[in-house]
Amino acid sequence: MFQFWLSFQGLTFFLLPHLVASQYDTDKPNLVVVYTDEHNFRTIGAYRELLGKRHSEIWGDDVVVETPNLDRLAHEGAIFTSMYTVAPLCTPSRASFMTGLYPKSTGAWLNHNAMDRDMTTWAQILRQKRGYYTGYVGKWHLDGNEKPGWNPNSDRSFGFTENEWRYNRGHWKFFEKLNGEQEAYEWDQVVNDNTGRKAYEKFANSMETNYATDFLMDKGIDVMRRAINANDPFAVMISIPDPHSPNIVRPPYDSMYDDMEFKVPYSGKAALKKEPSLPGWSALNLDISQAWSTIDELEHDETRKVYYRRIFGMIKLVDDNVGKLLDFLERKGVDKNTIIVFSSDHGDMLGEHAKHNKGKPYETSAGVPMLLRWPNGVSKGRVIDTAYSNIDFAPTILSMMNVNLRNTGVEFHGIDGSDEVLAHPSEDEFDNF
Repeated sequence: MFQFWLSFQGLTFFLLPHLVASQYDTDKPNLVVVYTDEHNFRTIGAYRELLGKRHSEIWGDDVVVETPNLDRLAHEGAIFTSMYTVAPLCTPSRASFMTGLYPKSTGAWLNHNAMDRDMTTWAQILRQKRGYYTGYVGKWHLDGNEKPGWNPNSDRSFGFTENEWRYNRGHWKFFEKLNGEQEAYEWDQVVNDNTGRKAYEKFANSMETNYATDFLMDKGIDVMRRAINANDPFAVMISIPDPHSPNIVRPPYDSMYDDMEFKVPYSGKAALKKEPSLPGWSALNLDISQAWSTIDELEHDETRKVYYRRIFGMIKLVDDNVGKLLDFLERKGVDKNTIIVFSSDHGDMLGEHAKHNKGKPYETSAGVPMLLRWPNGVSKGRVIDTAYSNIDFAPTILSMMNVNLRNTGVEFHGIDGSDEVLAHPSEDEFDNF
């Protein structure tokens, strides 16, 4: 293998010097972060492989989303089984992910609080210390109450060279540039074109281009393309608003899971029956005598079924776009030396403990997916069981990218877990995965 790599490198260097520089220069690997909003890790195949049937198919036998591209990140890199957000809420979680600090130190300790202007992000460090071309695309949620909040030329860039398509908040379903301005639309929003059409009607023939997940991935890839053309190392974050509600997704993903029935998860049934009794912060206003009738009602509720089916559809579309990203990096010859990180700001309980969304210290509320692929630096099949939180991301990724943490000017609250990520996997890890 080593001899093959050397000969291949020599051949490629002779033919394509710029390709070699980006593909094998492990001193400056590229970075792509794909970040979803409100994502239950049980909906990712690689996690189900480790969890077993009882803990992965909690909504019923074979009630799953197949995610081959996300699974590929895990199989060809590392999967974190105990990754948690420091706060299962959008703004504080995102602030900690970007800075490596606890929310109370960022100013963004509550939803819709603006992150303090003097915060240093990992992007700023990569740009200033290592000369990276940086870009942010998608939901930001760190600029206060602005909605959507386009600020491409503001002094709140936080180290991102390109942020034309970074918006502050909202769960928009379509984007476009109209008369030189960025525009965002909700699914059934009436568009201002004097026709009375709704957004889904306006974009009926361009869903694959203008639907949020596809649009933002394409814009992120455009940033990477510009960096590659300039022969610059890049660090790009693509923040996708799905699978957060509203639970609407473009065709054909809106009907892919129409044949699925969704049971109440076993922990949801236990909560409704109060077996065991619930803590005060998770109490339900329901008499125990109503438990079984409530479970039966929920499992026959068509609105609830559609709610879950559309979430599965959104996740499937995210997975397909991760496949698009992988294809692009491979075509450009930079996939081997690009770190791809997939994660989310917080989880979504999806009926576990008879709860939805986040905000509670339950496993699928505070627990988030974290997958990391870097063929040139991370061995295949890494299963990392050590408990980490998203304040550990900044120091870990910076260290992996050869930044001396002592020279950043930041006293990170998180720890540097790069030694574990870069270690060779044990035989047990391969056997289990």
